[in-house]
Amino acid sequence: MKLNILCLDFDDTIRNRSNDLPISGVGEVLSKLQKKGYRIVISSARINVKMWGELVHFRIDDIKNWLDKYDIPYDDVVAYKPVADLYIDDKGYRFEGDWEKTYNDVQKLLG
Repeated sequence: MKLNILCLDFDDTIRNRSNDLPISGVGEVLSKLQKKGYRIVISSARINVKMWGELVHFRIDDIKNWLDKYDIPYDDVVAYKPVADLYIDDKGYRFEGDWEKTYNDVQKLLG
């Protein structure tokens, strides 16, 4: 069942960690995706409930404020990995059902 939800990582997918600026083209592309009916949900490892506890809402607010500052469209920022049609992450790896292939790929990618 297609939900039209895209889940995006924040650091080094939307925000360039080295200079704290948006990655080129992110605002325009997310705007186009929203116009096509996709819901944009941001989930980030920096929103760690175990580490921040009740203060996690401050981390969520920091991300929302940064997105608003640079006029980057989004529908929600969450502290969990939501159900989505597609996950976009700079550190992502696509599991294709073969653990032996996955093991070999991990060895190639990470050593």
